Amino acid sequence: MLGVFFALTFRDYYETELFNRMLFQADVLEPRLKSFILSGNPFGVSDFLKEESNKFPLLGLSLLDSNGKVVSSTWGQKGDDWSGFPEVASVLKRENGFNIRTFDFEKQAFVATPIVSDQEIVGIIVMRSSMEPVSAGTSQVIRFIIGTFLIALLAGVLMVYSSVRIQTQPLQSLIESARSISLGNLDETFESRSSDEVGQLGRVLQIMVTRLKSALREAGEERSRFQAIFSNMVDGLLLIDSNGKILLANNSFLTIFGVSFKDIIGIQVDNSVLPLQLSAIILRGEDGVDSEMILEKPAKRVLRIRTATIEQDGCAIGTLSICEDITRMKLLESSEQEFVQYISHELKTPLASLSASIETITTKAKHDPEAQAKFLGNMGEDVHRLTDLVNSILTYQRIRDTGEQMFKFGAVEMVLDVHGRFLAYANKRKIHFDFEVPDDEVYVIANKDRIIQVLINFIDNAIRFTPEGGKVVVGIENTPDSRRVKFYVSDTGIGIPKEYIGKIGERFIKIPRKDHKFDTQVGLGVSICKEILRRHGSPLEVASEEGKGTTFSFYLKRATQSNSREKSADLTE
Repeated sequence: MLGVFFALTFRDYYETELFNRMLFQADVLEPRLKSFILSGNPFGVSDFLKEESNKFPLLGLSLLDSNGKVVSSTWGQKGDDWSGFPEVASVLKRENGFNIRTFDFEKQAFVATPIVSDQEIVGIIVMRSSMEPVSAGTSQVIRFIIGTFLIALLAGVLMVYSSVRIQTQPLQSLIESARSISLGNLDETFESRSSDEVGQLGRVLQIMVTRLKSALREAGEERSRFQAIFSNMVDGLLLIDSNGKILLANNSFLTIFGVSFKDIIGIQVDNSVLPLQLSAIILRGEDGVDSEMILEKPAKRVLRIRTATIEQDGCAIGTLSICEDITRMKLLESSEQEFVQYISHELKTPLASLSASIETITTKAKHDPEAQAKFLGNMGEDVHRLTDLVNSILTYQRIRDTGEQMFKFGAVEMVLDVHGRFLAYANKRKIHFDFEVPDDEVYVIANKDRIIQVLINFIDNAIRFTPEGGKVVVGIENTPDSRRVKFYVSDTGIGIPKEYIGKIGERFIKIPRKDHKFDTQVGLGVSICKEILRRHGSPLEVASEEGKGTTFSFYLKRATQSNSREKSADLTE
C-alpha cells in the first residue's frame, strides 16, 4: 500500500508540473494570439502555431474563437466545434481546463486557457503534450517499489517456507500417502510418530484405509460370486436400467437369441435387434407374471419370460429379465400326452381281446374243448403283449437310471451270434438275412449285453418292415478313425418318411405305416437303443428313403490287445 501511495503521489506531482509548464507556455503565447483574434485577420496564424509548437515541447497547438470553434490548429480542421471537450468546456466557464485522454493511440495531456480582452473571452488557446515523461517516471518509480517489495516478499516467503516446511513435513507425508492410496495403492501406510493433531489424523486415516481394504475385498468377492452365478446361469438373464437401456446380459441369453454383446449393450431394448415380443414383455415389467413366447431364430425355442424390478430406496432403478428355455419341457409334456394315448390304445386292444376270450370260454365255448384251447392261446398272446409293453417301459427307465459296465470283447463273434439268432425268423418271413464282417476279429470296449440288445432291436425292426423277398444285412466296418468301429443294420424295406427321420429315437414315437400289419410296439425300442448308445459316446445315425430301405448305424471304441476292462466314465458323456 505504501508503494502504491508513493507511486500515485509521484504521478500527481509530475502531472501538476506538466500542467503548470503548459499554462506558462500559454501565458507566453497569449499576447500574440490575442492580436490575431482582435485584428480579425488570422493570416499567418497557422505558421505561427506550427513554429511555436516546435519551439516548445508540444505535440500540438490550436487557437479557438470565443465559442470553442477552431480558428487554426496544428492537428484539427478549421471550423470544428471543440466546445464539447472537457478542457474547452471548463474555459467557457471561465476556468482553466485540464484533461488527460488517449489521442493518436497515446495518452496525452490537454490544457486550455482563455484569451481575455476587456474582461471578455475573445479566444481560447488549446495545447497538447505527451504524457510519456510522466508515465516513464511513474513506471520507473513503480518498478523500483515493486522490485523492493518483491525482494522483501521473497525473503519473507523463504523464511515462512522454511518455518512451514518444518511444521508441515508430517502433513506432507500424509498427503503423499493419501495420493498414493487414491491411485489404488492400498498397501500404503500413514507413518506418523507425533502425538499432535497431525499424528492423530494419520492414525485415523490408517484405520480408515484398513477398513476400506476389507470392504473392497468383500465387495470384490461378492462381485466375483455374482459374476460367476450370472455368467453360468442356464437361463438367459438380461438387465436394463429404468430408462430401458440394456446394461448386461449373460452368455446363455446371447446364445438363446443369437446375438453378441456389441449388438445390444448400451442400446434401448425396444430399438435393439431383440424380438419385439420380448421387448414388450420386458418393458411391461409385470413382476411375478410368467409370459411365454415362441422364438423362431436362431433355433426354434419356447421361452418362459419372468421379470423382476430392482429397487433402491423405494425407487425402481432397473429390471432383471429371466428367459427360461422350456422347449424340452414342452416336448416332454407333448410326449407324455402321446404316451398316455399310446398306452391307453395298447392296453385297450389286449384287454378287450382278453375280455372277449373270457366271455366266450365261459359261455359259448364252455363245453367245447377245441374252442377253449384256441381262445386260451389268444389270451396267452394278449398277456405276452402286455408283458412286452411293461418290460419296454421298465427297460427304458432302468437304462436311464443306471450306469454301464464296459468290457473288451470280440465284435465279429457278437455279430455272428446275433445273426444266428434271427436266421430262422428271417427265413420264415422269406427275408434274405446276411452279415458283413472283417476276416479278423475286431475288439471293442462296451457293455456287450446292451449292444446285443441294440442290434436285436434294429434287426427285428428291419425284418418286420421288409416285405417278402427283401434283404437285411448286419455288419461291421473299419473307419478311417482307427479309434472307432462302425456297426450297421440295413434293409430294403418300406423306409421311413422324410418328415419322421429327425424324430427317430424320441420316446413314444410310432411312425404311421399304411402297408403292413406288424407294428404292434409301444414306441420305446429305438429310444432305448439311442439312450444305450449315448452312454457309449456314440450318436445314432439313420439313413432312409421311403420305399427303398433304411440303415441304422453307430460307433464303438476300438480296444487294443492290452485292454481288458475300462470304466464307463471313459466312454460316456
